[in-house]
Amino acid sequence: MVKRIASIALSLILMGVFYVYAVLREDENTKQTEKWVVADEAVPLAPIGLVESTQAKQLALAMGTAVPLPAALSSGSVQDSSYHGYAVRMLEASAPGISIRGVRPSSAAPMVRGGGITYEPSGSALLGYPLIIGRDADSFYYFLVTEEAAYEIRTMPADEQISLALLSTLQMVK
Repeated sequence: MVKRIASIALSLILMGVFYVYAVLREDENTKQTEKWVVADEAVPLAPIGLVESTQAKQLALAMGTAVPLPAALSSGSVQDSSYHGYAVRMLEASAPGISIRGVRPSSAAPMVRGGGITYEPSGSALLGYPLIIGRDADSFYYFLVTEEAAYEIRTMPADEQISLALLSTLQMVK
């Protein structure tokens, strides 16, 4: 009987030693699960009402982000709107032969994509952002999405080369 108790005690001690050894040998990195990535919550856009200007800098300030605009504008406006219950900013600007519609944030991009226009990859980029292109009977539509906003750029000429030349007049205004 004493032998049995001694063998059970020795077995328990031996198991305890191996358990302690295993716990001490365990690598801390293998115990951790996936690290949680905490992203800053986007600050909702403060209402600005309606801002109308022919100055590219004022429109970019009202949008709160860089905006692809031509140097000389004939008209421009930025106003508050909403998309799926969230506040967004809408940009409309035009210059001879070109018009630009934009929305911030980029998650509201469907607001500026032309209805009935089928877009396809263009294989080119504008100001470092990939473009997709669409066309209807009398216009070319270029769509680009930046980190913060989405833009549809409409050019009116029937020739694609002239249309691309108009795009080259755009610059990112901050």
